[in-house]
Amino acid sequence: MQQEEYSYCDIIKVLIDTIIRVQKTKKQLTKGFSLIEVLVVIGIITIMTAALLVSVRDERERRIVRIAGEALIADLRAAQNIALTGKLVRGLRPCQVIFSMSPTGYGTGISAYDPSRPHSDGSPRSCIRGEESAQIKTGSMPSGITISSSSVVTAPILFSVPFGDVSVPVSAAASAFNGGPSIEYALNKSGLSPYRICFYQSGRIEARGFGAGSCN
Repeated sequence: MQQEEYSYCDIIKVLIDTIIRVQKTKKQLTKGFSLIEVLVVIGIITIMTAALLVSVRDERERRIVRIAGEALIADLRAAQNIALTGKLVRGLRPCQVIFSMSPTGYGTGISAYDPSRPHSDGSPRSCIRGEESAQIKTGSMPSGITISSSSVVTAPILFSVPFGDVSVPVSAAASAFNGGPSIEYALNKSGLSPYRICFYQSGRIEARGFGAGSCN
């Protein structure tokens, strides 16, 4: 069998080609990221993490405000129910239910009489003769949340018994509903849009949510 003869130059060329292929393969196996590429990736991750943390924080704050708004609405409806049912509250017969509000909290009280305790002359007590006041529930806003109103926020809402008709004290009547069919309450928290609640003169209560438009 005839063997091929290689010159010295051919052998050197094959060796050089082999070395080049090995070097290329080594570079491909050990190829990494440059410092600039690493810094860019770290910057992107940092920005995305910061945005996620802000979003989570804002959602947590919105949840706290939403829960506070739902609690306020629940207590307002409970005050309505007391007026509509006219049932005894702590042994007292309600004549009028008073829902008062301030920038930091609210409360439910009643103007009532004790039907089991007659007057000294033996005559029975009634809403016309023998009324007394009682505070039956209070609520407060979580830290950092305040209540504002389209009217006088300190003006109480009055519910008559037994029909639950809505009114306000005479001194606040001119500004309470601000010439419209509703009072707009807003729960305010720094960094968030107001959480709006609409209380209509008809007695209907509506949670508008964050950043919603006017009630009227």
